[in-house]
Amino acid sequence: MKIHQLTKYIFLMLVLIANNSYAQLTGEIRRNFVDSALQSCYNNQRSSKINAKISDQLIYDYCKCIAIYSANVYTNQLIKDMESGKRPMSGISEIANSAGNYCGKKLAK
Repeated sequence: MKIHQLTKYIFLMLVLIANNSYAQLTGEIRRNFVDSALQSCYNNQRSSKINAKISDQLIYDYCKCIAIYSANVYTNQLIKDMESGKRPMSGISEIANSAGNYCGKKLAK
């Protein structure tokens, strides 16, 4: 299953690639990010004609995986800086592609 193009842009609007790959989102920022990313991904994947025969549960599992994968890459400070406009958005498509590839393979097992 490929990540829907619109989902990539939603991720682009939400976060910026982390400079510090070992730091992860934590606390309320993580919960809010995962909830928002999961809902956006699910809505976009469910509305895509290519996924018409895919179960709601599989789409949910795929999107949850993507949201958690992404939350493990981004940092709290990065999200705060992006929300405040201190940092421009760039590089998100690479993370979205990596998340989509990882989660697609994980769920195919």
